[in-house]
Amino acid sequence: MKKNLEAVLRIIARLILKKYKPKIIAITGSVGKTSTKEAIFSAVKNSFVTRQSQKNYNNEIGVPLTIIGKKSENASIIGWFKVIIFAIGLILKKDKQYPELLVLEIATDQPGDIAYLRTIITPDIVVLTSIAGVHLEAFGTVDRIAKEKLDLVKDLSDTTPIFINIDNEYLAKEYSLNKRLHYIPFGFDDKAVIKATSDRLLTDKKNRYRVLGIEAKIEVEEEKGVLFLPGVISKAHIYSGLAAIAVSRALGKPFVSVLEDLRSYHLPAGRMKLLPGIKQTLIIDDTY
Repeated sequence: MKKNLEAVLRIIARLILKKYKPKIIAITGSVGKTSTKEAIFSAVKNSFVTRQSQKNYNNEIGVPLTIIGKKSENASIIGWFKVIIFAIGLILKKDKQYPELLVLEIATDQPGDIAYLRTIITPDIVVLTSIAGVHLEAFGTVDRIAKEKLDLVKDLSDTTPIFINIDNEYLAKEYSLNKRLHYIPFGFDDKAVIKATSDRLLTDKKNRYRVLGIEAKIEVEEEKGVLFLPGVISKAHIYSGLAAIAVSRALGKPFVSVLEDLRSYHLPAGRMKLLPGIKQTLIIDDTY
């Protein structure tokens, strides 16, 4: 049943993409995919009709569902039948509200997952967030994880922008060795084209347990500004902000406008979400 469903969704998703031709922004990496997706969505949603992956819709079923614009029906045969009928309707009739941009998380649990997803999508822009020892039970080594993640970009043209976290050792190695692809580094390192410095945590002056957010100085070529991300506590979110700035500029958005739009950045529940506690305390909800 599952394999048949995957095959049907794959065919339908490809036909929808062929008809509507949205720009595809694909995000992969071991960590940071969701926060980066949220940051990119915050940065572009006011300028383009945009759809992002919902929840953890980042696999062989989730990616087609995002393309279709429907949620998972789990074990409901009738529910899946309705999804397929809806998708066929998108193919047969023109939906004028179909997104201009799709911001997609691309994940992998085992070797070959990303190769399969590449048979559905061809990204116009890619973000590589980080490579780390996640799902080692399936891959054995971090080098094999890196190979799997980088499978997303291996067949792309040398003009497709691929924004790469230069502060990650595995991605920095790829950046130094692979000169064919159009890698554009972001991070705190001096090699970064989209560079952050002087990051700091902002708190309420009257209550240090009330976190306002984080900020960093940003340099992109000749332009400089300050990135502020509200309601988050981890430096890791700066990388998400840098990726959002990079993608937005590739789409033609002015730098100042991107910084302003990122002030609406927020995370879904359970992912380092900050909650006020009693008696001047702070609760960090990372229950995901």
